[in-house]
Amino acid sequence: MKKTSIYFSGLLLAFLLLGFQPALNAQVIMHCDSAYPTKIRSILDTPGQYNNEKVTVVGIVRNFIPGNSTSLAYYIIEGKFGDTIRVNTDAKQEPLRLTNYVVKGTLYIEIKRNSREPFIHEESRTKCTFDNKVIQAEAKAKAEVKTKAEVIPVPWWKENLTLLLIAIGVLIVIIIVVIVIMQQSKKKELDARQYELEQKKRDEEKRANENRKASAAAKPILNDDDDYKTIKLFIDDPKTMKFIPGRLEIISGDDKGKTFLISGYPTPEGSVVTLGRESVTGERRYAHIQLDKRFQTVGRKQAEIIYRSGKLYVKNLGETNPTQVDGKELKVDQIAEVMPGSVIRTGELEFKYVV
Repeated sequence: MKKTSIYFSGLLLAFLLLGFQPALNAQVIMHCDSAYPTKIRSILDTPGQYNNEKVTVVGIVRNFIPGNSTSLAYYIIEGKFGDTIRVNTDAKQEPLRLTNYVVKGTLYIEIKRNSREPFIHEESRTKCTFDNKVIQAEAKAKAEVKTKAEVIPVPWWKENLTLLLIAIGVLIVIIIVVIVIMQQSKKKELDARQYELEQKKRDEEKRANENRKASAAAKPILNDDDDYKTIKLFIDDPKTMKFIPGRLEIISGDDKGKTFLISGYPTPEGSVVTLGRESVTGERRYAHIQLDKRFQTVGRKQAEIIYRSGKLYVKNLGETNPTQVDGKELKVDQIAEVMPGSVIRTGELEFKYVV
């Protein structure tokens, strides 16, 4: 449809250009001396004086060399005294050989191995003559053409140009409307397909969750050693959990010397591990360190271990017995960074972070 719209726009442009065709093809013949040209000999003698300057030369075209993919077309113009200069041109209409022209353009100098060759880049080209009779004959011919044009009937499309332009405009609008409707229809189709894919993905995730719940026989663990007496962990962590680098080593109590890995639950704050006497259910229990009930100095929600941006932090939640990091008590909701070797104290139980 876009190609059709471009096609009709081209037709409109063609109709408009037809009315101006005579003006485009018109050739003006002037007297060569009226252009006040620069002598070609002067340019050849002192090219540096005219470099990058606008110049006007008059002469007869001796030969024309068509351009190709790597170079512009050019022609050689010869002045009154036999001096010649190259003129580069990108005009579609080539000059006529053995015809006098007034050529206007910018002079440049091409540096070759052993020489500097000046040339003109053409900006305009007008036929000229040194014969006053030719100019008078041309003026007479133009007057006759103008007289004939006054009696030539106006073409039908010129008489109805306004209506024709309106019709073409309406046609273009219709084409644009059709294109918009087709694009909207295609967008709706893509949206429906996207919704179907997303729904299928949600169904697959739902089935995967159900399968995980059915097979999650969560069992308390323990890592490398025998059962722990002071804490309880769960190791069948779901895919949503992320292991935190390093381990925690118990450095006090009945489990002194034992170490274990921890996995965090993803939250906006980072991967979070909770710590306290509280018993947690669901997926969050895989990111929970449950302290034994005998530790009455430890709160049900004592602290959070947070891993984000490659660093480990402890956030205190205990009010009566605050969590300590390296012997420093933390206020409620205060966060402290944990470095390798740091000691975390919760009541009577101490953990050391080792990497």
